[in-house]
Amino acid sequence: MRLLQLMAGAAEGGAETFFMRLAVALQSSKIDQHLVIRPEPERETRLRDAGVGLATTKFGGKFDFATRRILKREIGLFQPDVVLTWMNRATDFCTRAGDSGRFCHVGTPRGYYDPKYYRRCDHLVVTTDDLVR
Repeated sequence: MRLLQLMAGAAEGGAETFFMRLAVALQSSKIDQHLVIRPEPERETRLRDAGVGLATTKFGGKFDFATRRILKREIGLFQPDVVLTWMNRATDFCTRAGDSGRFCHVGTPRGYYDPKYYRRCDHLVVTTDDLVR
């Protein structure tokens, strides 16, 4: 399986910490993964030291067309079976980058966020029963 993970999070936080643990753990599995993350030097170093392939982009605001182009390029080059997007910004950029029919899009809202960001996901992964509701 080819997994592309998109993380536009802050330097630190609960979702970011879980993302790091998962990415490093998956690197020793049979899952072929690639990441697209917001530039963060410490995170980049830790991931590269673990052997994880990655690209960076700023995941900026509404008029950040560069991130859309980069995501479209990374999706085209990596040809993922699954794209796992972390939180609103990465999920929104993934759906705006297009080509979602070529992979299964799994969104991971990490709290009580507006469902509009996740309406085009094929599946959602949530952490509490309340979020399921």
